[in-house]
Amino acid sequence: MAERYERMTATRQGSDRWRFNRVLHLYSQTRAEEQLLERIHQYTRCIDGFVTTGPGQGLKQFKSRTELFIGPRHHDLMGEIYDVRSSVEHLHEDRYLDPLTRPVQVDLTKKEAVIEHIARTTLARIVMNDHLWAHFTSKTALGDFWAKPVDERRAIWGPPIDPMEALAEFDERYLPKVGER
Repeated sequence: MAERYERMTATRQGSDRWRFNRVLHLYSQTRAEEQLLERIHQYTRCIDGFVTTGPGQGLKQFKSRTELFIGPRHHDLMGEIYDVRSSVEHLHEDRYLDPLTRPVQVDLTKKEAVIEHIARTTLARIVMNDHLWAHFTSKTALGDFWAKPVDERRAIWGPPIDPMEALAEFDERYLPKVGER
């Protein structure tokens, strides 16, 4: 993957890569983030960087446009993850932390695993596929991509990933109890 990324940066195709580079940098920074809610917030922003939602359309467009990456069966989950992102963005973390219960901790941990998986596999697919580079490098390229008919976007992107793969080996017994480190 590193070789492909080097090749991507050396080519003139999609030479205006600021949007892609920003998402990649954000993903890399978030890997080291200790706070669970902040990781959900930032990984969701990574995906938001590729779906380019319009003002007042964030939740609706996030749910509909993520279908390209993960298929149409996960609208509710994507809405819930986007709600967490919005709560953190607008300083309403208390909705999840006051009080933090074990079921909320488990639910948030699962959401973080899913959105990280989506962000990572989306970035990897773009880096590994020369034909995707030009569509996901800048806001202009993304605008052109999302303006294409749905079937054309699907043909360009390829099959969706399964976001639930992230939970295949999830076992809440390995999470620290609420209040422990």
